[in-house]
Amino acid sequence: AVQEIMYQVLEKLEEDQAQMPDYALKSSGSAVIHSKTSPSFWNTKRKIVFLLLPVLNYVRSPEVILKPDSVLGDCWYFPGSQGEIFIKPYTAIVPRAFTIDHGIPGRTYHRDSIASAPKDLAVYGLKEEDEEQGMFLGEFTFMAAQNPSQTFQVKNEHSGFVNYIRLQVLSNWGHPEYTCMYRIRLHGEPVPDGDPGGMASG
Repeated sequence: AVQEIMYQVLEKLEEDQAQMPDYALKSSGSAVIHSKTSPSFWNTKRKIVFLLLPVLNYVRSPEVILKPDSVLGDCWYFPGSQGEIFIKPYTAIVPRAFTIDHGIPGRTYHRDSIASAPKDLAVYGLKEEDEEQGMFLGEFTFMAAQNPSQTFQVKNEHSGFVNYIRLQVLSNWGHPEYTCMYRIRLHGEPVPDGDPGGMASG
């Protein structure tokens, strides 16, 4: 029980480190656009158990990455080392940074956890859902063995307001079957009053 309290305190400290609101919170109205997001990995090794009998293969929705509460191993899996996540923040924003969380603060990483962590990432901001490419916000490397929570500043500070974020995972740290995503946090400045469409530029 004492260890669990310590883990909760460490997790809270990680939250406070960013000192920025999270515009990707599902509880605030953000959502994953499933039709533009990679399919989930069908994990036949973990099953939901009812009355001690396995009844359903274990599959997580990608929207788990928009929730602050996490349990070790409770993440969204997609097959292979490359994938895409398409997010609609609960309000239009000027993106300034994003945070990738992988695992639980204070817990020791297992080799498999590091291997399945995302490595190279590219981020784009879009005003319309059907845009082909969007505005390039930067390419980053998540150093999985160093820190379970890492914040990256966007490299295009003049992107203007966006209504969608597309995050591409370009590689992981070596797992041949799947990549595991725990949480994504999106930071920035909300659209000002009087511009509800989020179409103003920087």
